[in-house]
Amino acid sequence: MIKRILCLNVLLFIILVPHVLSAMQLGSMPMTMQDAVQYAVNYNPRIHQAKAEIEKETAIKTGTWSLPQPEFIISYEGMPRGTRFETWESRKIMFGQSIEFPLKYLFRIKQQSLLVERAGHALDLEKLKLTSDVKDAYVDALLTKRKYSLALDNLRLSSDLLEKAKLRYELGEEGSIDYLRAKLQKDRSENAVITAGTNHKEAMEKLILLLTGKKDDAAITEIELIDSLKYVPVDIKKLELGKNSLSNHFRLQIAEKELKAASSGLVLAKSSYLPDFNFVYFKENMFHDPGFWGMEFSMSLPLWFISDQRGQIAEARAAVKSADWNRVHEENHLWSEYRTALFALRETEKQVKRFNEEILREAEQVFEIASLNYKVGETSYIDLIFAQQSLIETRSEYLDVLAAYNKSIIRIELAIGHPLE
Repeated sequence: MIKRILCLNVLLFIILVPHVLSAMQLGSMPMTMQDAVQYAVNYNPRIHQAKAEIEKETAIKTGTWSLPQPEFIISYEGMPRGTRFETWESRKIMFGQSIEFPLKYLFRIKQQSLLVERAGHALDLEKLKLTSDVKDAYVDALLTKRKYSLALDNLRLSSDLLEKAKLRYELGEEGSIDYLRAKLQKDRSENAVITAGTNHKEAMEKLILLLTGKKDDAAITEIELIDSLKYVPVDIKKLELGKNSLSNHFRLQIAEKELKAASSGLVLAKSSYLPDFNFVYFKENMFHDPGFWGMEFSMSLPLWFISDQRGQIAEARAAVKSADWNRVHEENHLWSEYRTALFALRETEKQVKRFNEEILREAEQVFEIASLNYKVGETSYIDLIFAQQSLIETRSEYLDVLAAYNKSIIRIELAIGHPLE
């Protein structure tokens, strides 16, 4: 009996363990930067909101052709006392329909069509901004992850140094100042690890928030960053092509559609001087003679409310001026963003090249020489640790410059409206 229970437990363990492990790994997702961008475009609420705006403007466009509600009137008049409905002098059934001047519908549908196009460009712009935000957050996550790893390396060295200093101090080979200096170095390293870990956690939370639009999402609890920070030179030709494409940026297209929609609004405001029409069909029974019918046609003229039309036109003209200046502002702002990002790219690229060609090599050479001197007994262990820590600090500084370089590329892509790849 005991053997059967034991076998049953073993069988259950074999069956359930894979499911438990898979449940523990649920939410862990390996992602490249491009994967992260695609995920955000599919699930971030900002994109769904922009799509809903297109649906709203399209629905409004559908209603621009609609006519006012018709009127249906039944009228009984002149009923003699003590008689029935059939003896009323007048029994009238009327159907009325008002309609605006036909050109107004054409002007309105043109204006709303432009607003639908504007909403489409707004969706493209939101995708561009979200892509930039995700790439920027991904770079921050890579940076903080690598700096956290370097901080741990530095802490291990500081801990080792403190152990050696403590032993030498207890043996009387070192003074208290060297021991306290080593302890201070370890305490600072521990604090640096805590700071680096906190920065990495915040960067990952920011990235996840951009992917899903939620701070805590069951679909993603952990992301494995596949890409790495690296230096990829930018082709000058791509920069020139990007510069030429500024005139087709989504922001300018939105501003252009807003200007055209405002111009259509001005034409629509001027059309308020045009008359509206009203048609009425009625059938009437007079006294004892049935079958009278008739039609009425009326036309409204804006004679007593001209100031109202003038106000609408003045407002529409001001809207056109505002939209025109907004287009100019967007164009100037895009050029400024492009030039600023280009300057940052060139400056950070110089720093990256200097680190690759000089600073990193020098730090590595110092560490190599210190290692060789320590092996032959010409350098103390403390000098070796300091040389290795200096190399770690140099690599950390290089990561900051490398992240700044990659972020400047992201800024250029945001300014020109498309990736440089």
